[in-house]
Amino acid sequence: MSKIFCVLGTDTTLTGFPVYFDSSLTVSDLKDAIKAKASPELNYLAAASLVLVRLAKESVAGLTKKELKIENTPLNIEEYGEDPEGDNGGSKELFVNGFVFKTMNGLEAVAAYGAYFPPQHLHVLVVLPKKPTPVYDFSHLHSALNSISAPNSTNISQAQVYQWISPATAPYVTSLLRDLSLSVEKFNIVIQSVSKFEWSDEREDSPKNKRNYLRHLNGILGLQPPFSLYSGENQALKTEIMHRKFNGFIDCIISSSNSDCLGTCHIGIELFKPENKDKKIRQAQLELIALDLKSRFNVMVVVTDLNERWTFYWLQNRDQRKELCSSDNLNRDQAVNFIKLRLQNINLNRTPNGTLTEGNDSLAEYALQIQNAENPLPFKTAKLFHTESSRRNHSRGS
Repeated sequence: MSKIFCVLGTDTTLTGFPVYFDSSLTVSDLKDAIKAKASPELNYLAAASLVLVRLAKESVAGLTKKELKIENTPLNIEEYGEDPEGDNGGSKELFVNGFVFKTMNGLEAVAAYGAYFPPQHLHVLVVLPKKPTPVYDFSHLHSALNSISAPNSTNISQAQVYQWISPATAPYVTSLLRDLSLSVEKFNIVIQSVSKFEWSDEREDSPKNKRNYLRHLNGILGLQPPFSLYSGENQALKTEIMHRKFNGFIDCIISSSNSDCLGTCHIGIELFKPENKDKKIRQAQLELIALDLKSRFNVMVVVTDLNERWTFYWLQNRDQRKELCSSDNLNRDQAVNFIKLRLQNINLNRTPNGTLTEGNDSLAEYALQIQNAENPLPFKTAKLFHTESSRRNHSRGS
């Protein structure tokens, strides 16, 4: 872990704050870590909108507070142009008084900008967007509702005269909101843009393609602990069920433990080049069943070319029957943001013996229904088998 000292461009004192971070992770991951560390100052911003600038002087990594105070130009977002991280990747550099200000591209590993972070220096300048777009924070709704006190609730329920809702006056509503300590705020739900993926001319599962899509997925998903992305090439889905045996490998697994990737799998990802899409449907259905039997959590499988085609598979219970469901009506931006929301709102609880269990789904999981009101995604995932005894009756294989 590296100790990276970051400083907000809006901080006139240039105090800086430390972020402990694995420099092998991406710049996008560092943005998320900085936003979490600088909360609540950055709560109104999407982490992806931050511009990170690596500070240096000739061959020395980082600048002192005194050196950074010499020149204010690099604190202005406009100095880095309309695309601070560079067209189609890359970085931009400013040279001021012998100092180097280099923007950091979200898809790159932090280590690409230097792995040495000397103490007593500021290493990363955080430049804020000129016109930030607020992001809806679902926790705001929960905290507001939790702030309702029991006495107020009692007073409302004991009212002798009921106010009809449709003709309620503005003063009546304002008074009620004040008594409930509810502030009225307007938010925009922002669907962040996701970059395209370029497949090489080699075969779909070639080492080059694998290396590229793992790096791309880490960059666009920005996974936060305890979730990590793993290659599935060494995770055999050997399964025995209903007198049938099948085996194989899924391309990627998102799990909450590296010691038991399959047992803590939440999402499986099957990738394909556009010309290979047809055979993936049957493959995804078998992979979903295998992962469901091996993971103690509700599982979802995503089949995608990382560009225009995203199909989700999941299990759910409805009308006392089990269903294997699929949906392919999300575009690239919506699909990636849905995966991020899904993971962010999985409620993991740790039992006394240290085992992680999954709690109830959260409201935020359904945010993207707004994008598809005519055909909302249920995504009430369920397990194919709920109990250990059921699992023992249908051997999972090894």
